[in-house]
Amino acid sequence: MVVSSGESGEINDFVSLTKMQPPKNLTSPPSLSSSSNPPGSLVPEQILPLEIVEEILCRLPVKLLSQLRCVCKSWNSLISDPKFAKKHLRYSHKDFTRFHLLLNFMNPSCENYLLDYFLPSSFNDITPATTDLRYPLINQEYFLSIAGSCDGFLYSTIGRSFIVWNPSIKKSKMLPSLEIPSLGGISTKINHGFGYDHLSDRYKVVSIFHYICDGGRLRNQVHVHTLGSDSWRRIEDFPYVLLLNTFGIFVSGTLNWFALASNDSWAIVSFHLGKESYQEISQPDYGDESLVTKDLTVLRDCLCVVADKKTVSDIWLMKEYGIQESWTKLFRVTCEDPKTHPLTLVIYISKDDELLLNYQYKVGVYNPRNVTFKTLLFQYEGFITPWVYVESLLSPCS
Repeated sequence: MVVSSGESGEINDFVSLTKMQPPKNLTSPPSLSSSSNPPGSLVPEQILPLEIVEEILCRLPVKLLSQLRCVCKSWNSLISDPKFAKKHLRYSHKDFTRFHLLLNFMNPSCENYLLDYFLPSSFNDITPATTDLRYPLINQEYFLSIAGSCDGFLYSTIGRSFIVWNPSIKKSKMLPSLEIPSLGGISTKINHGFGYDHLSDRYKVVSIFHYICDGGRLRNQVHVHTLGSDSWRRIEDFPYVLLLNTFGIFVSGTLNWFALASNDSWAIVSFHLGKESYQEISQPDYGDESLVTKDLTVLRDCLCVVADKKTVSDIWLMKEYGIQESWTKLFRVTCEDPKTHPLTLVIYISKDDELLLNYQYKVGVYNPRNVTFKTLLFQYEGFITPWVYVESLLSPCS
């Protein structure tokens, strides 16, 4: 690994924080381990216990940790440990500065692009700095679709290829091929979901194939892949109808969709990743106003419904998953142009209750206190899909 002079200075500054000069009356200072560092090592003998060094390191961003792995063998071993990666992730989830905004779009020339923004800058800067991400599989014949985000992993589809990748450490894993089942009908779409199963301590991908059979009858098949295995499994069919090419929203060990029930009413359908079972989740009391669209998302690790009406969008939060009484209306976003409905997609909410929105085909920050919307000057043209992911050291290959 080549380290630039600026990065080397950052590393040296950090290393100096973990070292102390021994008192003059000590002939040899204590060290992190029983063995001394070799002559010429970047890190002199230290007196901080390894447990303290670990506590410091797990609070640092992934980019710096990638550089610090070169300092010495003990640090490289620690940072490479999957247990350390999980501990680092717990701290990252609590730190707003560890989150990124990813814009996935196809320009008018049908070219795929992924632009990565530091999430805090999206709230503070009108024109945030951007990084052009290199996707692990580029195929311009198909549109790149991101269908899930969890613990720093992004689940993506491009054509008939399925990939789980971590943009923070630039590692990816292509999933086994999945043949489209033949049900004697016409395949209409595939719905996806991706999340973490705490019962098995594994990440799972769910793919739902939908078909229109003879007589207009709808059928589906559901397949699950557990990351780390080499195959897909067929499970119980989805008990509702998914009319849109939507992805499952991961909350509290479940994937959630808006789907059409047998009585032609819309329901929130929950799929438990551990039990691999379905249930219906109660919805908020939307009031008497007619709805134009409803959309699911996740805010503050809670299930969220964005209910678009003619000129406003109500944002509801389920503070306790599965408890109907916990639905709370956070905000109402007013449409700037009354001739068009809001088309609001909530991306993220800050500690100051500012909302990052994809609003009327624009990305910006909505301040509910003074009812203002500040459009961010992202440099893009074409269809766009925003995602938020957290920095992580987890590898999809482990």
